[in-house]
Amino acid sequence: PQPALRTRTALCPFEERWVSDGPSRCLLREGSWPLDYRHGNWKVGSLFDVPEAPLRFLMRAADGLPVHPEGFLFLDTETTGLAGGTGTFAFLIGCAFLQRDRFVTRHYFAPDFSAELVMMREVAGLLEQFPCLVTFNGKSYDLPLLQTRFTLQRRVLDIPKWRQVDLLHIARILWRGLFEHCTLATLEREILGFRRREHLPSGRIPQVYFDFIRHGRLDTMQGVFDHNAWDLLTCASLLGGIAKLMSTPSSAGDGSYAPGNHDGGTPWLPAFLSETGPRRSTAALDRVRLARLYWSRGEVPLALRHCQAASDPAGLELEGIIHKKLKDPEVWRIWEALIRRPDYRRLRAFWELSLYAEHKEGNPRRALRLLDQWRNHSGKASAQEARRVELRKLRLARKIERQTACFTGIATKSAGRRRLFSA
Repeated sequence: PQPALRTRTALCPFEERWVSDGPSRCLLREGSWPLDYRHGNWKVGSLFDVPEAPLRFLMRAADGLPVHPEGFLFLDTETTGLAGGTGTFAFLIGCAFLQRDRFVTRHYFAPDFSAELVMMREVAGLLEQFPCLVTFNGKSYDLPLLQTRFTLQRRVLDIPKWRQVDLLHIARILWRGLFEHCTLATLEREILGFRRREHLPSGRIPQVYFDFIRHGRLDTMQGVFDHNAWDLLTCASLLGGIAKLMSTPSSAGDGSYAPGNHDGGTPWLPAFLSETGPRRSTAALDRVRLARLYWSRGEVPLALRHCQAASDPAGLELEGIIHKKLKDPEVWRIWEALIRRPDYRRLRAFWELSLYAEHKEGNPRRALRLLDQWRNHSGKASAQEARRVELRKLRLARKIERQTACFTGIATKSAGRRRLFSA
């Protein structure tokens, strides 16, 4: 007999019901969270507190298309492995969305492999109600996997018709180099300030499901449901945080977007997480991160505006990189200004000026002096940077030696000719 509708308390109150299609059935579990629920330092309903423009930018929507927080569907899957392809089965599809008074999570669970058809039908019906999908690495994993499973069930999942926000790609642009990696667990711990309790590691989830297939005890899957719910809450909070970061008007009053603080009032990243070197303004580094994001989306004027407003060596360096990509012949002036700053210790500006001195000015000696200047100025360099610089210095030294030998030979021949004619 089918289990009756019931309510239990896990991470939040939820309801369960079985959805049947002939002999196949899947479990639908729906949970409800208040909008003021705090996932770490962030409210899960923070998307309602940001203007429409940053959301439109993140989902690449046209100016005339209305964008509302209720239009985002957060999606995450739990599978039998990470290989992908036809042999990987998505036994749990987690979806979440915002309503005016709550944050709703829906889990579609297949208790056996025959339940996939009815589960896909239910998920497809929910997907049709939302114009935008928000995932974490969904473009590379979750959505291609779902498309494969839909195809095996002779159904069509037209992924290109949805606008997609992949938070992994955005996180790598904003915070690369700050953490060892940009996994969801790292971001929720370092960015959102949330630590999972009684956490089931991702690597154990397939085995938990295989054990469930053998013994059929649904209560053993509670850790998997909790894990997926936390992933969805993190995605929603992270999207709200990124939009909040973009939504504070700049002090210049020009209507551009500048970094802001989340509703807790503390900076996005503590100063000790900033790049090595002297302690620097977190707001300035936030501007540089936003400039990287705008530059990646082709918004050159906004990227340059944030670089110039950052008043930080990282912003000036990014401005130089952008001008170089734009083939600006005066970009060397930016590199010159950068190497004169006492708080700049990175290789990029010295390297670019060295290239300019060698190839544009025809002065390999100055190019070599610039690299020596960086070694004296930077202090401790990474092994990769040191090897790269040493190889270039060796090549420049050989080039200077050849030029010297060439000039010496020409001078010797000229002197010989003068002696011959004078005789």
